Amino acid sequence: MAIPILNHLDLRSVSELQNAILHKTTSSSASDVEGKIIYDTGTDSAKVYNGSAWVDLGGDISRVNITAGNGLTGTVDTTIGEHTQTLTVVGGDGITANADEIEVTVDGSTIELDNTNGAGAVRIKDNGVTLAKLAHQTNNTVFKVSASGVPVAGTIDTANITADAVDGTKIADNAIDSEHYTDGSIDRVHLAADIVDGTKIADDSIDSEHIVDGSVDNVHLANDGITIGGTDVSLGGTITALTALTDLDLTAGNKTIFDTVGANTLTMGASGTTITIPGNLIVTGTQTISNETVKVVSDNTLQFEGAAGTDEAHELDLTTAVLSADRTITLPDNSGTIALTTDITARQFTTLIGNASATTINILNSGASAPHKNHGLGADSTQFMVQLVEVDTGATVMADVVRGASGAIAITFATAPAANKMRVLINKIG
Repeated sequence: MAIPILNHLDLRSVSELQNAILHKTTSSSASDVEGKIIYDTGTDSAKVYNGSAWVDLGGDISRVNITAGNGLTGTVDTTIGEHTQTLTVVGGDGITANADEIEVTVDGSTIELDNTNGAGAVRIKDNGVTLAKLAHQTNNTVFKVSASGVPVAGTIDTANITADAVDGTKIADNAIDSEHYTDGSIDRVHLAADIVDGTKIADDSIDSEHIVDGSVDNVHLANDGITIGGTDVSLGGTITALTALTDLDLTAGNKTIFDTVGANTLTMGASGTTITIPGNLIVTGTQTISNETVKVVSDNTLQFEGAAGTDEAHELDLTTAVLSADRTITLPDNSGTIALTTDITARQFTTLIGNASATTINILNSGASAPHKNHGLGADSTQFMVQLVEVDTGATVMADVVRGASGAIAITFATAPAANKMRVLINKIG
């Protein structure tokens, strides 16, 4: 449905109404309101209602007078109503008009048109037909010739050879040399199997990128030739410590780093070191993070402890309720404070307005009397987002909304709305 606009739309003589389409209806279906403009689909014309009848904005052409001029003669009829006039083409600059022929002379050549079948002629000036105006033959072959009509030596170039027209039968044996190869054009399909041996491989040219994953086995490794992190490892020896280790990947099945830690302390990394666990971390006991700043305690509760020295005796507990299904809470991708329900309620206001007589209704911060209302959202009205909804239809409507001082909002309609037929929605932003 269309958006109702309940007050005048003032473009202030600086704004254009662009790409607008008039209401498509018929004059018999449209309401007869003085000044109303429609597009009458019955007559395919724009019309305006003048207070008593629909008037066609296109008007009616009742007379066209033809005045004699350069190359034209005609009759002049000043009578009102339908009539017939005659237009005659006569001779002038470059035009010759005869009884059965019109000749147009351009640059010394003549185009002749007459009404005698086969007798007329169309003449083209010298050199007036170019190659671009000639149709190709059915085989799409184009030859370049001289003015005498013979082929010009050396004029057949790549543009005149059909794509893929030259095949192997037209190339002499041993005629293709390295200069004819495009750089990078020889690929694997052009090489015979096992054709590349050690003599064709440059020294120090085999890099790790040329070795298939998992293809290097023990027989290809020299003893003491393995380094893990910063530690040299002998084949068959015992590893007591690994230093400067960047990554350690334990795959396929459960792995135990230590059978028993016992009363000893297991330390991972030094102070300031970041330990990353990309998978799930399962802690069966109490997990302490950053000097007990955040704790996960019993009863599905996430506990935040107060800062040391100030409010460390107090905690903030976030506890889940009894769940009947899986739930998801998405936090905003932003910095700031998450508002509580009480905060949100305090930034919203709604009320019904309209008494069938007042065209302007004020929504004030405080002190209003009927039909005006109080919103209580504060004194800065520039923070308010105002929307109007027609109660009966649920449509969003538009009126003149002015935000004033001390939180005042003035809503003005062209016609006073009926009692409680308009709902005002105000959101405080900022």
